[in-house]
Amino acid sequence: GIDTPETEQLLASRLDVEAMAKHIGADSLSFISMDGLYRAVGEEGRVFDAAQYCDACFSGEYPIELTDHNGGAPSAQLSLLSEQDY
Repeated sequence: GIDTPETEQLLASRLDVEAMAKHIGADSLSFISMDGLYRAVGEEGRVFDAAQYCDACFSGEYPIELTDHNGGAPSAQLSLLSEQDY
């Protein structure tokens, strides 16, 4: 997974699984579930009210408010996600 502020750049945001497989030249394509991902690293599954790892780039559930993208109070820290025109 790649965490990107521009969702439309990701194939999965605009193509179904069959179309993605065709786009990358694969015979088939499937994705691991969140529980499967956690089981792959030795956990019993994801605890949804208290994720054991930061999985925000897969789940979209960020541990902190993304103030620069969600209209919250401006942050004093510069965002690494925003592009600037020079």
